[in-house]
This record gives sequence, C-alpha cells and structure tokens, in this order.
Amino acid sequence: MGTENNIPTQGKCEINDDLTDTKVILWEMIKAHQASTNKSRERSLLITKLQEARMWADEALAQT
Repeated sequence: MGTENNIPTQGKCEINDDLTDTKVILWEMIKAHQASTNKSRERSLLITKLQEARMWADEALAQT
C-alpha cells in the first residue's frame, strides 16, 4: 500500500458509470471512515451520506 498526498492508497481504479464498481468504492469509503479514530458529527454525517448513496446505487441496479 502506497500513499498519495498523504492518503493511503491500495491501487488505482478507473472511473466509469458501472454502479457495481460504485457500490464497492462507496463500501470501502464507508469502512475506512467507520474505522477512523476521529469521531465527530461531520464524520457521522459523511458516513450517513455515503450509505445513502450506496442505497440509491442499489435501487438503480434493481431497476435495470
């Protein structure tokens, strides 16, 4: 695992419109923020919004 701009990275991913990829990226972001030791209202709101985005991706996939 390397770092880029002081942010840990595990690799690069290509940006596309595949909702399955989007769901995986959102899930990884949720897990990373949940594991953070920095507890704050803003962090909780961020996690909620990421979970909401994942829910909408699920909904869009169900309609296809």
